[in-house]
Amino acid sequence: MTNTLNRRQFVIKSAFIFFGAIISLRSRLNFVSKPDKNINDMEEKMNSVTKRSLTAPCGLDCFNCEIYEKNITEEMKKQFASKIQKDPEEVACKGCRREKGCKHLGQPCETLKCVEDKGLEFCFECEEFPCAKLQPAKEGADRYPHNFKLFNLCRMKAVGVEKWAEEEAKLIRQRYYLGKFIPGSGPTLKKS
Repeated sequence: MTNTLNRRQFVIKSAFIFFGAIISLRSRLNFVSKPDKNINDMEEKMNSVTKRSLTAPCGLDCFNCEIYEKNITEEMKKQFASKIQKDPEEVACKGCRREKGCKHLGQPCETLKCVEDKGLEFCFECEEFPCAKLQPAKEGADRYPHNFKLFNLCRMKAVGVEKWAEEEAKLIRQRYYLGKFIPGSGPTLKKS
């Protein structure tokens, strides 16, 4: 039983690490290259209610995610599907709230369960915010969006979810993956 559990955990962790690496690489390529016209068109049509419902309780901006169903390309579906051994049509995600957690995590999301149990919409509404579930970690920081979700939540609390979604979410993601970190200033993007 223990060996089976360890193998399963290894497979799940490996798939999640690969998933993060693909998202990170794809995000870097998207922001460096000319943005995909379809993504820009979709983003312009998306209203603040839709963006709110496509924001995970933990602060991740599903509407900007590379595997969100409206953003993912056929090429990305095929590449990711071959790595996680799924059909390409099973890869696209509808967002954390509609999927009841990350569909590629391989385990229930403790943060989502916590928010639902407390009857909240976002972690920043909790009197225990920020808690250990949101603590940034060095491991995987180059691949996972985990480390910028706490900053997203703080900005949502400060300016409101709608304003954050419209004006800040995409820039925060860009600065995280492409920014040059300057102590005391945070990550900045090179001006073209």
